[in-house]
Amino acid sequence: MPGLTDNLKDIDDARKTAVINDELRRLNVDIAALQETRLADSGTLKEQDYTFYWQGRGPMSPGSTDKGCRFYEDLTATIRNVPSDEQLVLLGDFNERVSDDHDSWPAYLGKFGVGKMNENGQRALEFCTYHNPCITKSYFQTKPQHKVSWRHPRSKLWHGLDLILTRRTSLLTRAYQSADCDTDHSLICCKFKMEPKIFHHAIQPGKPRIDISSMSQPELLERFTVAFEKEVNSKPSGLSATKKWNICET
Repeated sequence: MPGLTDNLKDIDDARKTAVINDELRRLNVDIAALQETRLADSGTLKEQDYTFYWQGRGPMSPGSTDKGCRFYEDLTATIRNVPSDEQLVLLGDFNERVSDDHDSWPAYLGKFGVGKMNENGQRALEFCTYHNPCITKSYFQTKPQHKVSWRHPRSKLWHGLDLILTRRTSLLTRAYQSADCDTDHSLICCKFKMEPKIFHHAIQPGKPRIDISSMSQPELLERFTVAFEKEVNSKPSGLSATKKWNICET
């Protein structure tokens, strides 16, 4: 790629969008949520296939107890504005481990979770009980490497810290370890089944039509013929058929 080196760490942060563009296109991703981009203020950037939008620093991540409570309070205030019958998709690094305890959370956690639950995982599941999304990646029996997204630098253990929460319309959620965008987190992708919203338009009034349903009745047809001929013959002579018809219409 022109102007880019093979080492992503040597590329300026502002130009890594070009690398991300290629990775998203390669994996056929339509919409992506990026975190910790180190892009200040707000703005947009158009790459070859995608447009990037950012706005300074986002909400606090659910790290410590105080920050975690504040994070979910802000998130709850935002979700209250989303109608319950509309699609809801939450993406990001929740810094959580939700485990595989399906029996305790059957409506929000599938049978294929990984790891042991931490405090942030507990908060995420409690959040699901209030707003009805589910942990999508726990519902699909994928390979172990497709369930996790981050490797601890010291213990070398893999964890699934990144979540996609939806209201049960996803077809598959998995991690892609091959996506190389200068990050220690793997790309999490989710396939959705979305239905376009139907807009009901007002019916425009049509042109008036002559009701010919009674033409099959001989008596009515005869009466109409006599009345029509009488009306036409009563008009001044010398007029064309078109003018006579226009007079009859009025």
